[in-house]
Amino acid sequence: MKQKITAIGTLICAALLAIGPRTIFKPCIPTAEKIMKCHWCCRAIIPIAIILVVIAVLQLLVKEAGQVKLLSVIAAVSFVMPILLTTVIIGGCMKPEMACNVVAFPVINVISVIGIVLQVINLLIKKK
Repeated sequence: MKQKITAIGTLICAALLAIGPRTIFKPCIPTAEKIMKCHWCCRAIIPIAIILVVIAVLQLLVKEAGQVKLLSVIAAVSFVMPILLTTVIIGGCMKPEMACNVVAFPVINVISVIGIVLQVINLLIKKK
C-alpha cells in the first residue's frame, strides 16, 4: 500500500513538471527579438517529466520488489535532472527578479526534491 502511495505521489510530481512550466508556473515571456534561455530550460524539463510519468505508471503496475527498487533509483536520478537544468546546465535569466528565478525555477526544484524524497521512501519500504 505504501508503495502505491509513493507511486501516485511520483505521478503527481511528474505531471506537475510536465504541465506546470507551460501553464501554472511559466518562465519569462519571450520577447519578439529573442527567446530567453529560461524558456529552453523549461522546454527541456518536459521530456524528463514525461519519462517520469511512465516510470510512475510502471511503479503502479510492477509487483516485484527488485523491479520497484530499480524504478525508484531511475526515478530519483531523473528527478535530479530538472534541478541540474535550472541551476547548472541551462539556467535562467541574469536578473534575479525575473519570473523564471522568482517563480518557475524554485517551484520546479521543490517538486523535484519532493520526487527524490518519495523515491528514497520507496527504496526504504520493505516489501513483504
